[in-house]
Amino acid sequence: MTLPVDAGITLALLAVTFLLLFATRLPPTVIFLGALTAAITLGLAPVTDLLKGFSNPGVLTVGVLFMVAEGMYSTGAITLIADRVVGLPATLTAAQVSVLGPVALGSSFLNNTPLVAMMIPVVRDIARSTQLAASRLYLPLSYASILGGASTLIGTSTNLIIAGLIIDAIAAMGAEAPPMERASIFFPTPVGLVAAAVGLIFLVLAGPRLLPGRKKEEGEEAVRRLYGAEFFIAADSYLRGKTLEASGLAHAEGFRLASVRRSGRPAPAVEPGLTLREGDVLTFSTDTDGLPALWATIGLVPLNTLSPQDTERHRHRLVEGVVSPQNSYLGRTIGDLPAPREPYEVKIVALSRNGTPPAEPLREVRIEAGDNVVLEVNDPFFFQNRNEQEYLILKRLRGYRIKMESSGGLVVAAPVYFGYVPAMTKAWLDRLVPYIGMDMSPTFPGSCPVSFIFVQNMPDPSLFEPALRSFTDAVAMSNLAVRECMIAPDCERGVKPPVTERPDQMEREYALGRDLIAMRPEAKNEF
Repeated sequence: MTLPVDAGITLALLAVTFLLLFATRLPPTVIFLGALTAAITLGLAPVTDLLKGFSNPGVLTVGVLFMVAEGMYSTGAITLIADRVVGLPATLTAAQVSVLGPVALGSSFLNNTPLVAMMIPVVRDIARSTQLAASRLYLPLSYASILGGASTLIGTSTNLIIAGLIIDAIAAMGAEAPPMERASIFFPTPVGLVAAAVGLIFLVLAGPRLLPGRKKEEGEEAVRRLYGAEFFIAADSYLRGKTLEASGLAHAEGFRLASVRRSGRPAPAVEPGLTLREGDVLTFSTDTDGLPALWATIGLVPLNTLSPQDTERHRHRLVEGVVSPQNSYLGRTIGDLPAPREPYEVKIVALSRNGTPPAEPLREVRIEAGDNVVLEVNDPFFFQNRNEQEYLILKRLRGYRIKMESSGGLVVAAPVYFGYVPAMTKAWLDRLVPYIGMDMSPTFPGSCPVSFIFVQNMPDPSLFEPALRSFTDAVAMSNLAVRECMIAPDCERGVKPPVTERPDQMEREYALGRDLIAMRPEAKNEF
């Protein structure tokens, strides 16, 4: 029997795809999209079949969950939880134990995908702060979520599918069905818990030997441009009262703490046990690889402001540039600024001269043409500096954004599922877990009011109101200030008009958010 031409070409395409995955450093997305393009061009299958995966609800759900995870990281909620649960482990084994255990436990009741997606930036931050090999944490993180998810019925979709098949078999066969009973939420726990424990022990013991560590690239020790960066500890700083060791600033990768200045006091020695206080000025020596992580650290604020910024910091960007010969600040010290009526809203985060950080504090440095600077800017800056009269922009420093440390309020929206209580509870837990710490305290700095919007397809808004009120009362026990519980009835996807096409409901929801902001006038974040 001869192999059809199309089948032979398909096998060859698959072989090339796997070869590129194993033997090259091309991003997997590029390889897979290239294989898909080749399959479409060669007509190996109908285009609708080749593109069907992009319309799969599971794929779309995963994509949306990654955006949700990024939002959780940007708000700082995930970082605050990680500080409490994980901390800053000193060894790889301690990091694996502190990360894998909570992830396995959480995945028993939460969806694996958003949990792993939210933990990826946490693992990255831990690796950079402790100089541990992230490559030995990422894969165990995924396996731990899989092992933990198999321990309960709702921990993984495959268990739910099996439970559904059991229910269908019992209903179809009736009295003739073999001896079986409906699977409860903890039905797989006796086997799954043992398997998870064995798997986690294997990951901790064998993972460091089987997974690659950090490798220094050729030329990594080459001379790099180093910047001097200054940050201060504000009165409400998350780092106030923490030691350098606990805050991750003592032995971090990518930057070095050069000095700590205290107004009116002798400069304390930079030691891991030094406790940070309000008003402390921290001077770092860093390059453009380590600076973004430092800039995005919760509790650190750039010291030097060239001109006031009225926009929220989580909307700002970080750019590297060179001071232009036409810059209006030439010859002036940074301490003399901000200047009145300047068109730019800029903070100078770091400065480098001739490839090295200045020896004196940045406030005493006179700005010269050719100085390399890293600036914190808002979006209008790029239009105002479009002719690069003030700064020649080299590049935007990407990969990090300022985490939103305060909020006018939190609105949690959750659908109401009927006939399956565990699914309804799981939906609530999936939405609430980023905002509640392990000790049942809210992870937001300060008091944050929260309101709920429950969406149901039944037209009677009072149908499930007692149960929903009981749930919000239970949430209030975690110290979240529950303000309102709103029910959006008669919303059935694809059958009835969506909420966005119902002006009365949209106005109620907008008023709910507006009232939350009014309760905290000091919060500047807009609804």
